Amino acid sequence: MGITRIEEAEAIVFVPGVTGSRLENTATGEVVWGDSSQVFSPKDRGYSTVLPLRNEAYDGIVATDILSHLRLFGFSKEIYRPLVTFLEKAGWTRGDLDEPSLDADLYLFAYDWRRSNQRAISELDQSLRHLYNTGFDAIRLICQSNAGRICRYVAKYGARPVWTEDGEDGGADAADRPYTVTQIVLVSNSNGGALRQLHELHNGRRYVPGIGRFMAPETLFALRTLFEDLPFYREDLFLDANGVALDLDLYDAATWVEQGWSIFRSDLADELDEPAARRLFGSRRDQITYLEERLAHARRVNQMLMESVPDYPTRLCLLQNDSKATYERAVVTEHRGAPRLLFAGDRGVPDRLASLLESPGDGHGTAESQDFLSAQEAAAVDARFSVEGGHFDTITRDETLERLLACLRQ
Repeated sequence: MGITRIEEAEAIVFVPGVTGSRLENTATGEVVWGDSSQVFSPKDRGYSTVLPLRNEAYDGIVATDILSHLRLFGFSKEIYRPLVTFLEKAGWTRGDLDEPSLDADLYLFAYDWRRSNQRAISELDQSLRHLYNTGFDAIRLICQSNAGRICRYVAKYGARPVWTEDGEDGGADAADRPYTVTQIVLVSNSNGGALRQLHELHNGRRYVPGIGRFMAPETLFALRTLFEDLPFYREDLFLDANGVALDLDLYDAATWVEQGWSIFRSDLADELDEPAARRLFGSRRDQITYLEERLAHARRVNQMLMESVPDYPTRLCLLQNDSKATYERAVVTEHRGAPRLLFAGDRGVPDRLASLLESPGDGHGTAESQDFLSAQEAAAVDARFSVEGGHFDTITRDETLERLLACLRQ
């Protein structure tokens, strides 16, 4: 029996950013990420979320849904619930990607954000093929933050690997896929990468200022996706204490080791020597090998995204924000003979350099990075809206949702 086709059958798929999907252990039923309490505990430097550097094999943890909202002891934060509720009120019907139906046209794609974007790309491609086999010929993708890179890749290449089987670079041939991505709506996307990623990889992240759970530098170092969001839209990222540009290659693992960035910070040595840490992060050689692989992969992915492909079918709509000061450069200096990496607002940054370290953006990606698309993609932009809010909360705001609706109704 053939596939039932309905003229102009179209589905919308929303893809969230890093940490925007709920993770569960299938064997125990334990929620590894997604319960409100987990932004406060456990106080384990985030180790319970870490995928070991030496092994990205399946560990029984899967993504089960996108995050809706968090609420605990007076702490409340909307995540993606406002978006889903808004689209449902606007007339779309939510369906299940595991069992799609022509009676539903709104789907939510969750993925394990601890793993590489290439795995999410492959899984998204399979979901879109499933929608096609259900009867949907056209797909629109709404992508927030890291998802923009996933969605742009799928629209250009489907699930094609970055490297061929013999280790050569993947090419820019026409993608082998039956479905068509007709539109991508990019919300808060750092298309050219973000220096804020290096800040977090070096300093860690706390989800609630002052009291929230601390994700240590080594924990974030193990998140494969983050390296693809390192800045590549400009090269002069680093200054010395006198404001002179430094020739440091962010995509060379030797730079990270020599400068003591992230997991290579000297003050982490004792922590990383603990048995629990060694099981997750391995030896120094393991860490360097892993970093070399991740940086090479990130460089190639971003090169591919900047290439043109034959018969590109996708229109783009951008929802951007340039109202917040955003990291653009960092200062590399010394303290007591050891290298030191400083960002805007850090103690020790010379006052005369403060204005050089930031530029307008959404607090994560600069305006220049948000606009950093291939020539082919730039020519496919139908609309660009300026909206208020920071990188993570822009998508929860009424103004953004109204603009998003305008994109979808074009």
